Amino acid sequence: MSSLIKQIGFILTRKCTAECSHCGSDASPDKEGVIPMPLIIDFLGLIRGMNLEVYYITGGEPFLYYPVLKEILRIGQEKNLKAVICTNAFWATSQDEAINKLLKLKESGLHLLKLSTDVFHLKKIPLVRILNAAHAASMLEIACEISIPSLKNDWMAITLYTRLCQETTGKVVLETIHPLGRGEHLPADRMIPQVQKIENCPYMGLIELGVNGDVSCCPAGADFPPPTLMVRNVKDYQNPQVLMNKFNFVPLYHILQTFGPLGLYYLLYSCSDKFSKTKQNSLHPCHLCRSLTGDQTNSKQLKIRHGIDLLSEANPESIEVQIKNLGKIIHEAEKQYAL
Repeated sequence: MSSLIKQIGFILTRKCTAECSHCGSDASPDKEGVIPMPLIIDFLGLIRGMNLEVYYITGGEPFLYYPVLKEILRIGQEKNLKAVICTNAFWATSQDEAINKLLKLKESGLHLLKLSTDVFHLKKIPLVRILNAAHAASMLEIACEISIPSLKNDWMAITLYTRLCQETTGKVVLETIHPLGRGEHLPADRMIPQVQKIENCPYMGLIELGVNGDVSCCPAGADFPPPTLMVRNVKDYQNPQVLMNKFNFVPLYHILQTFGPLGLYYLLYSCSDKFSKTKQNSLHPCHLCRSLTGDQTNSKQLKIRHGIDLLSEANPESIEVQIKNLGKIIHEAEKQYAL
């Protein structure tokens, strides 16, 4: 079976210049802390050893720790790694300032600049800063992507999308807001509901390392409130490689990658009927996943009923067969309990 791990990234900090009401990371100016550099170095070595070429740095706002950012990219470049940085562009106070900051990062291996703006960000970061950063990236021949998280019937998002497509050369993308963190408290009727299917989860295996050593098996999982089965702490393992093996051979994560949260829902539903309202109340697959992985008793019921332990590390030689067998249970449960 191929590795579950497709990407490794760093939530460098939860500190941010803004405190947007849709923020899944619950970032704010009051948050403190940054990932210790020795831990970052360990993970950069792990990325190289896994034959991955690109890593992500996000937050919070990583540009608040610009010297740390430069050092990470310098070390990554020594390992022939390319960096993707996600930012709100608060630092791009002028085009010259944006060029100055990005040029230093390009020299250290910046591969892609991902900018984010929307009706929430604009309350703190004017659009001109996104434009300054995008134009600077274009002049320096740095790939640039601008994401616009949007609500249902979000005409401001459409207006932003149109303007940014006209005034920048970067890729502009409209995205749905995940109902996580502060975003979970937005009015449900403003969220864009997602059709849930039994299908692979595109986020599973996008590993993220956080400030306190927490490692999540997907970006959304990093924002799930504790306790959650989606997050483990690197301090509990001998080294990062041992933890990565744990992610690779635990059936729970392969179930989510192969069949998605709805697949996990039906697998657990085959043991108990208490999940019916869980599915009906979930606006988004990540929302459903958070509900199902926030209670370890769910997996215990599965072990009692089917003798399957979703959380124990499986034999590398047998896990593929195990996932196929679990898939049969999922599809049978879907036929029997489909709502």
